[in-house]
Amino acid sequence: MQTNAAGSSFGISWGVDNNIKTPYSEVFNLSIQRELPGGFTLEAAWAGRFGRRLLQQSDIATPLNLLEPKSGTTYFQASAQLAALVDQNGGKGATVPAIAYFENMFPQLATGGLSATQNIYNKEFTTYRKVLGETTALADLDFYCVYGCPASAPTNRFFQGQFSSLYAWTTNGSASYNAGQFSWEVFNLSNSVRFDKISSNLTSGTFGNYSSTLTTSRRMQFSLRYSF
Repeated sequence: MQTNAAGSSFGISWGVDNNIKTPYSEVFNLSIQRELPGGFTLEAAWAGRFGRRLLQQSDIATPLNLLEPKSGTTYFQASAQLAALVDQNGGKGATVPAIAYFENMFPQLATGGLSATQNIYNKEFTTYRKVLGETTALADLDFYCVYGCPASAPTNRFFQGQFSSLYAWTTNGSASYNAGQFSWEVFNLSNSVRFDKISSNLTSGTFGNYSSTLTTSRRMQFSLRYSF
């Protein structure tokens, strides 16, 4: 059972992790080139960038993901099932099957000839799923006991009593980028001689003749880059 700190009001607050560290990133690259017969050249390259200790906000007052032992289901699993039913029905009222987690954790809501799951669906999830979120619904059910608390369980089982939300800057983030590049090059693909310009010197005995070849061979390059 969670208890409220003196003077607390189940507030929404923000802060900074006192163990925050300096973010950093590292860059690596590797390339291999191989000359093949017939004027072919093949090259493969990889580049990577890895960020560590990146800044991100975390809600350190997130509700507990309590396991209900009879059904073997956690709160996150059960609420995901109920949220999916809200989406499936377009956020409107509908008859939904009983979910053992809600039946066992909130038996006091099985009233009016309806299951606890049905009442939670009607009164909380259809209202808050698209607006304030399922956390608001859970606060009504557990912290505020809007519909009464289960006689066999204490109030405030899911929340840390002092905060309903406590977002803090942390350096728990990470990011990874990898890129690969493959290049294939062919020089003088047709394997033919390439002549230089024709001699245009009218006083030369070589006028109109080719006297040399180009030093730069023909080149065709095909490249493919795959990034992930």
